[in-house]
Amino acid sequence: MSFTVFSFATSWLFSTLILLAVHFLRRNSHFIKGFGVKPLLLCYIACLLRIIFVPEFSFTKKWELPNLTNDFFNVLYLRPIQLTSTGTSYFRIFLCVWWAVALLFVFIFSIQYIVGMKRVKRYAANSCPGAQEVLCQVQAEYVRKMNVKVFVCPETNTPLGIGILSKYILLPNSRYSRQELYHMIKHEYTHFYNRDLAVKFLVMLFCCAFWWNPAVYLLWRDISQILEIKCDLTVTKHYSIHQKKAYLSVIVALLKDQETKSRMKFPTSVGLIKRKRRSVFAERFRIVLDAPERLKRWQRLLISSMCLSLFVLSYAVVIQPRYEPPEEEIISENGLIYPEVTGYIVKNAEGEHFMCEPGERPYPIKREAAELLASTGIKIEESDEYESKRK
Repeated sequence: MSFTVFSFATSWLFSTLILLAVHFLRRNSHFIKGFGVKPLLLCYIACLLRIIFVPEFSFTKKWELPNLTNDFFNVLYLRPIQLTSTGTSYFRIFLCVWWAVALLFVFIFSIQYIVGMKRVKRYAANSCPGAQEVLCQVQAEYVRKMNVKVFVCPETNTPLGIGILSKYILLPNSRYSRQELYHMIKHEYTHFYNRDLAVKFLVMLFCCAFWWNPAVYLLWRDISQILEIKCDLTVTKHYSIHQKKAYLSVIVALLKDQETKSRMKFPTSVGLIKRKRRSVFAERFRIVLDAPERLKRWQRLLISSMCLSLFVLSYAVVIQPRYEPPEEEIISENGLIYPEVTGYIVKNAEGEHFMCEPGERPYPIKREAAELLASTGIKIEESDEYESKRK
């Protein structure tokens, strides 16, 4: 197993293609409800793994595309840039910028999260009439009871669930009926129960790390919507059509009220309404109200198997350039291939390689060059002889 610039580029290409495929599939609301939200989330997790885990295995085949990759690889990786005494490449510069910006984004996100948590804790004493009773009622409906606090936060215009360790449900400063409180609190509590905030937290860190990949922003938007749909379906699973309409009417009322109030921005929060685009709510309403038949078990297994197969096959090939040197540079006048190398290679205790030829002083060579020469029949001997002479 090895990690190369080629496996890195191949991983980026395949993960982007998989993300785009999942994105277009999930735009069909019937597919979401028929296939299931959890399997869809697993597809997104597979995309994350493909971007993070980028090795070449022993079974990986080289896919040479010289017309598409040679020039790009020359400019990106081989052509030296004299920014330092030894020179560097655009790829090394990219790696430095990548990690510098990633660490900056993680730092900013962490500060926003810490400051936001301290900010909302100031309102922990602002109780909402009837909210605690409703919270107890909601907790009794779930097998696992979690420690969640609910209070009024004047800085938000929509119910929010925030916090990974300390969990809070924030309510806008307004008056609500018991039914409205029930739907709002149950929605946010369900987010905590499904560990949706932990998922968003990890995806946010992932977006900070891979900020240069446009596909991660598509992933962030899709994950946010999928988690809301998953929560809606969990809340309304045993609802009658009348109860579903009552639940959706709360969202509509909050959406109208949202237009007149400013909203506090909080990273990785979840809320009953988070976006103002009509298409977002239309999709959620359609999925909650419509009840298409769920795909049969064998159909779900078939689609899952296809996704898993694509994930595995993405490691079966790695895209590489191909270079063929001119014939006059490798064939001598008498038909022999040159340069003809004689002698042997010495590998010392520190893992350094030295080329030893008759009549020449030993000189250091890179490990890759030593392995290449060894594949042509040159022997590699382990000895400290040259090391002692050098000292």
